[in-house]
Amino acid sequence: MTKKRVKEHVRISHTYCMISGFILVAIITALAYIGLTYKCERIDREISILERENEGYTKRYSDEQAKWAKLKTCENVKRRLAREGIHLQSIESEQIVRLSLQPIFNAEYAMIDDER
Repeated sequence: MTKKRVKEHVRISHTYCMISGFILVAIITALAYIGLTYKCERIDREISILERENEGYTKRYSDEQAKWAKLKTCENVKRRLAREGIHLQSIESEQIVRLSLQPIFNAEYAMIDDER
């Protein structure tokens, strides 16, 4: 006859379970804190790089704006036109052609109505 082995139940004390649970929660919290700190530092580096790029773009934009404002002054435009050999004259009121949009719209609506 063979003897059956009876397993002995290992009793774990209640305080041991609470302490191990607390340690596990503390470790998980510490790892989450470390991970979030690393992510925040990485995002901070990216933001500082983007801010530096933005400062450069802002400076270039203001430089271009100043350059175009200088180029568009009346004296510079006249000088450039004279250099290119273009002579502009003031126009007379008889040279201006004025169109009325009302007859055009009425004709278009009439064509639409005819198609229906």
